[in-house]
Amino acid sequence: MASTMTSMPLPGDSNPNVRMTERSLNPRLAFAASGPHHRGEVKISKYAYDKRVRFKGVEKNHLTSQVMGYRIGDPDATKRADDLYDTYVYGVAMALGDKDGH
Repeated sequence: MASTMTSMPLPGDSNPNVRMTERSLNPRLAFAASGPHHRGEVKISKYAYDKRVRFKGVEKNHLTSQVMGYRIGDPDATKRADDLYDTYVYGVAMALGDKDGH
C-alpha cells in the first residue's frame, strides 16, 4: 500500500493519479521540497557531508554536488548524473511535504 504522500497530487498537477515516485522529477517537485530544506527541517549527517568518493575519475562529494548544483530550467541537466539529487528531493517531499506537496 502506498503512503498517503506518494498518492497526493501536486498543486496544478495534470495527472493526480500517478504516484510521486513514478513520475520524472520536475521543477514543481524540486520547489515542493525547497520549503522544508530552506526552513532547516532537513539535515545531512556530518559523515555524508564530509564523504568524498572517486567516480569516473572525479573525486568529490557527489551528494552535495548534485543537490547544490541543481538549477531549474538548465538545458544541460539531462547530461549530468542526478540520482542522488532525485533521491534527496523525493525523500524530503514525501517525509516533510504537507497535503499540498509543499
